[in-house]
Amino acid sequence: MSQPAFKHDSILNCRIRKEVASNQVTTFGVGKGISLLLEPESVEKLLEIIPTLNDQPRFIGNGSNLVLPDYWVTAPIIRLPKSLSGAVPGDSLVGDMLAAFKGEAFYAGSSLINLSRTFSQQGKSGLEFAAGIPGSLGGAVKMNAGAHGESISDVITGVVIVDNSAQAKVLSKNELNFSYRHSLIKEDVLVLAASILLKEGNQEEIRSRRESCLEYRTKTQPLKMPSAGSLFRNPVDPGVPSEEPLRAAAFYLEKVGLKGYRSGGVGYSELHSNWLVRLEDFARAESVVELIELGRKRVFEAYGLNLTPEILVW
Repeated sequence: MSQPAFKHDSILNCRIRKEVASNQVTTFGVGKGISLLLEPESVEKLLEIIPTLNDQPRFIGNGSNLVLPDYWVTAPIIRLPKSLSGAVPGDSLVGDMLAAFKGEAFYAGSSLINLSRTFSQQGKSGLEFAAGIPGSLGGAVKMNAGAHGESISDVITGVVIVDNSAQAKVLSKNELNFSYRHSLIKEDVLVLAASILLKEGNQEEIRSRRESCLEYRTKTQPLKMPSAGSLFRNPVDPGVPSEEPLRAAAFYLEKVGLKGYRSGGVGYSELHSNWLVRLEDFARAESVVELIELGRKRVFEAYGLNLTPEILVW
């Protein structure tokens, strides 16, 4: 295996890992892995490292909706470490950049589950829906993650992004152009931090709503199995009259016989038909792609609907 071109074998205040298997960086654990993973411990180190790379970097978060290919990803990959999670200090570069926005600033490496739990314990409402969602704040912002009719865009006021030329930029909520499971932030852009604005409420009621969301996910989704979360976005209005109201993607996938269908060590979950799960260690990304295309084909032939994948396949 050829290593990607990189100027240094070691960098102060940056963890460098080589040949990192997919199950160490994604929740699905399908595919080969990453040849070079960089985890800079500070914003300054992040901005310093990017120009030293001989290839354009790619960025990942918790890898909770990512499928890696069946060969080594040789582009340098940057991931925010634990030191770039949690609250952003007000006297920092990023804190200054987000100071104009209402809310509390958090680094994009923050766990969505932890944020949901912490805010609920503080009696702040708006992230109860995120209980049990295993992604990072940055990944959630990029894809406008959501559940139970709510989404991260409901509570975001502004973000700091970094492109692969090491340029940091502030974007307001309006500039992000949020829509269902979408923002204008491109794949080759890193979300560095975001400002979150929540509402004060009754702590017990907020805790109860969060527990209800978590209980629903536990009962209806295969959370204990390796996966990349929901496979397809729920279909949107096709713009043509129909006697039948649109249903969730899982409804159509089950109707066309894919619930429990498996191939190549991967399968549509028997608990939730809009989840692919890894059933065997030998599972390949190739099988994931085949099952995605099978789902799209069957649903289109039966219902005329084009399902859009929610997971990201490299």
